[in-house]
Amino acid sequence: MDAPQPPPVNGASPRPHPRRRLSFFPFLPLPCRRAGPVAAAVLAGLLAAGCTAGPGAGAGAPSLTPSEASAAARAAVLRPGELAGYRPAPALGARGARAALARCLGLPGSGVAHAARAFARAGGLEVDRVASQVTVFATARAANGVAEAMGSQAAPSCLEPFARRALVPLARRDGLALQATAAVAPLAVPVTAPAGAFAYRMALSTAGTAGQPPIAVYLDLAGFADGRAVVELETVSAGSLFPARLERRLLAALAARARSRFG
Repeated sequence: MDAPQPPPVNGASPRPHPRRRLSFFPFLPLPCRRAGPVAAAVLAGLLAAGCTAGPGAGAGAPSLTPSEASAAARAAVLRPGELAGYRPAPALGARGARAALARCLGLPGSGVAHAARAFARAGGLEVDRVASQVTVFATARAANGVAEAMGSQAAPSCLEPFARRALVPLARRDGLALQATAAVAPLAVPVTAPAGAFAYRMALSTAGTAGQPPIAVYLDLAGFADGRAVVELETVSAGSLFPARLERRLLAALAARARSRFG
């Protein structure tokens, strides 16, 4: 595992080209800006509402009924056998945190189907989690709009309160009192993605005392659009970064499934 490092949040960072195959790098600094409205469809996994896909839903994308879209989304998320040493767990974060993130980015709800699956490390802390989610939209344009909103310059300032809302209650179960402000920095996209790829690392830490150094809790969020679907992987770890090799393998598995079902 990599040694924990608090991420810087000042400076500037170019976005990687979505077609390049890249590895996770140390934090790429980016200033947090106040978010403004973004004209796009719903953020993946946030507010799934009833919207039926039909002919013309996306160039080259097969037409799916709502039930077929739901089945495809469920089949595309991570499976228990892919995470040795992890057990099924409730979905990561509170629903209110995701709804607030959607409002911050100015995104309305228009998803066709949504599926999520989460796991917790057996014998580990409550914050040691892995989660994946897939949201299917009526059109490929809508899915690309969501991914582009997540990769926009407004996203980091919206992700900061999201990280606090998602991590602070979870860490409290482990007796970890996290500080009020999260650091957010973009990462290079760790796999080849067809469009709108994004990746971020969010970090909060305990205050620390004379006898106890600060403990950092990291939340990595990576995702992309493929056809009419937006796919996300979330990993949470305390004290050290989530293993980068495992993170890449899981995201590559999600990308392969999405391409076979939605691309």
